[in-house]
Amino acid sequence: MKRKNKLAVLGGDLRQCLLAERLAKRYETAVWGVPASARIGDAVRCADWKSAVRESGAVILPLPCTRDGVTVNCPLFSDKALRLSELADFLPEGTLLLAGKAEPSFLSRLREKGVAVYDYFACEELQIKNALPTAEGALEILLREMPVTVAGSRFAIFGFGRVGRAVARALVPLGGRVTVCARSRRDLAEAEVCGCVPLPLTEPDFLARFSAVRPDAVINTVPSRIIGQPLLSLFGEETVLLDLASGEGGVDPAAAAQMRVRVIRALSLPGKTAPKTAAAILGDCILARLREEENA
Repeated sequence: MKRKNKLAVLGGDLRQCLLAERLAKRYETAVWGVPASARIGDAVRCADWKSAVRESGAVILPLPCTRDGVTVNCPLFSDKALRLSELADFLPEGTLLLAGKAEPSFLSRLREKGVAVYDYFACEELQIKNALPTAEGALEILLREMPVTVAGSRFAIFGFGRVGRAVARALVPLGGRVTVCARSRRDLAEAEVCGCVPLPLTEPDFLARFSAVRPDAVINTVPSRIIGQPLLSLFGEETVLLDLASGEGGVDPAAAAQMRVRVIRALSLPGKTAPKTAAAILGDCILARLREEENA
């Protein structure tokens, strides 16, 4: 790497710890923002974030980079929070910053001062691979929360992107009867090929047709408020509503509370259900980017 051959890994969940352990096999790696009990291999644990970042050619933030838009996401760390603005002010020109789902304003501020930025969540390979542990985590939640077996149960999946497809492929072989609600004709055609019933969101009689589905569980993967009062009023008393969408999710929380529908928000499932696999996926993407920097 043309930059200093040291990496700083800050914050994150167990994925980030395992990622640091892997990176330390190739680079000098400093870590901050993880608990003292976390396994980090040959990486060096730092008492403060500035010690970790100082003299580093690249700084790696977690996925997601932040939960509140203000501080670095450190769910396992209880000490003083690191503000994104502090980090942006501290990083010198020429540093490479890698982060997942980073705030656009944060990235813009870094670019303005000459810091190279890379949002690794935009990596197509990562998103494709990440869909599998997300789907497995969703299946685990459904098995725990549903009072009936997957076999013979009715499911409605909103959205048929990478995660929606992976969830459908987990449910159909187990005997789940899956309806896919999406706008894209291509997605609906692919859903049908996968053994699902396609239900276009654009149909004028969508609500009537959805009512006939009577799903035991609804899984949302659309990151916009697509499930509001009209849809929620059609849910049964025992319907499980699992929202996998990022950001604010796809369910109107006020409407759900009014309709007494319990919403299970399931974020960062790969890091919770398969952290070792998730760390390997992150590592492949980040190492590929670092190799590009070395060869540039």
